[in-house]
Amino acid sequence: MARRSGGCNADDGDWTEGGMMRLERWLVGAGVRWDRRAVELVDAGSPRAALVAGGAGVLAAADLLEGQVIARISKRAVLSAAGSPHAEAINEAELDGNAALAAALMLEAAKRGRSAWAGYIDSLPRGMAAELPSGWCEQDVALLAGTELAGAPDADREECAQEYHEHIVPLVTRLLAEEPALDPSLLRQEHYAEALALVTSRQFHVDDFHGHAMVPFGDILNHKTARLNVDLQEAVVSRPACEGGEEDSEEDEESVEDELDGEDRATAEAEERRNHSAAVGSLVPSLSARAGRSTRASGAAGMDVTFVDVGDALQVVTHRSLRRGLEVFNCYGEIASGTLLHDYGFVPDANPFDIVNIETSDLIEACAEEFGPRLVRARLRALGDVSALPEYIELGRLDEAGLPAETVGVVKALCGDSDERCDELSRGERRALAASVAERESAYGRSGGAAGDRRRAIAALDCGNVHAAQAFRLAAAERSVLETWMDVLNTGGGAGAKRKRRAIT
Repeated sequence: MARRSGGCNADDGDWTEGGMMRLERWLVGAGVRWDRRAVELVDAGSPRAALVAGGAGVLAAADLLEGQVIARISKRAVLSAAGSPHAEAINEAELDGNAALAAALMLEAAKRGRSAWAGYIDSLPRGMAAELPSGWCEQDVALLAGTELAGAPDADREECAQEYHEHIVPLVTRLLAEEPALDPSLLRQEHYAEALALVTSRQFHVDDFHGHAMVPFGDILNHKTARLNVDLQEAVVSRPACEGGEEDSEEDEESVEDELDGEDRATAEAEERRNHSAAVGSLVPSLSARAGRSTRASGAAGMDVTFVDVGDALQVVTHRSLRRGLEVFNCYGEIASGTLLHDYGFVPDANPFDIVNIETSDLIEACAEEFGPRLVRARLRALGDVSALPEYIELGRLDEAGLPAETVGVVKALCGDSDERCDELSRGERRALAASVAERESAYGRSGGAAGDRRRAIAALDCGNVHAAQAFRLAAAERSVLETWMDVLNTGGGAGAKRKRRAIT
């Protein structure tokens, strides 16, 4: 199991020598092929483990060319709710999304060695539920106060319990009567929570039939923020890390390479050449409704690999050239640190896509303080429908282009003078917005700002408390965004909008 950069400390799967060999044999038996001359699968016990993030991942075994097929994943290896042997029962239980996939995974795990996915399931990390904020102790959860994840862990736990009792229990009761092979001791609420955590942190979209699924080998690649992302040609991808593997017999290795060298490689490369000029945008996984609002998407520049849907398989194709010895990365999407912590259990060292939200109601109060309540009430009446304003205003990392047009537009809608420039904040408008940002910053309840929380994160790691460290890292990332906004607003920098504002109607 490859740890993610900044990573969680869930226990690895069965990475004994025998377990490693069983996983690799299972992958080959399930129709997964990878070019061993092109890529090397590295696990935590390998002497080359230090070359990959978290000690496990994929290295370029040779110089890789753009458009090179490095792996082919048969869709029969994919574990999805729709492709599950229990698909009909899961559908009748009115489960969908992650809940349906988690049920499918839990049911396969309850078959132990009898499952068609046993070799893959045995390799999955143990204790993942405890690594996501929903599984943290109350003391660590309390450290998320003020962040975009405040309140999310409790809501997640409540939703998981409700799903289990309302949908999973009837499903399990029915299937236990029909399938004696299922082990009831592996079908409790804690097992559903564990399956849900694995699904949340590993699944990605495959195609219209499978939807979001667990993709063996597809979840090998480690994540690197804002450097790349992995997408499907027809439906975009992105998810976490796991895997390693020792070589099969010489005969098996040659057969894998021959298959990739043949018709599949020619077809995939031709398809890639036809398509790669049209960059496919990422389908960025957002925080669930229970978790908050932080998401931000950007382009796919710098991605290392692309997943190409070729009907009965996914082909992993390099999107750019890579030097031998470099790690091959994927990306979960260019998303905020709050999402990464919520879904995957880690906060990266630096993330240009961090976001903090301020409530529009707070901005309304600040505008009333600055310009008087009468003016603000008049502006709200002029809008006619207050729902024209967003519930939250998204504050991302600022660049030299200036303040986002959307933010300028909302402030102007609340307190702008029609005689003023519509694409630039006045001094009073900057003060009102700065007051809202300061109010948002106060929610963290700790002194020292971003620098203070960075120091707290280091101290927590020194004490071995990874969860507390991740909470402080998230707070530091978000507070640095707010501090930049405060500096810009208080100095008058970035007063202009990045682009011409569309009228708010």
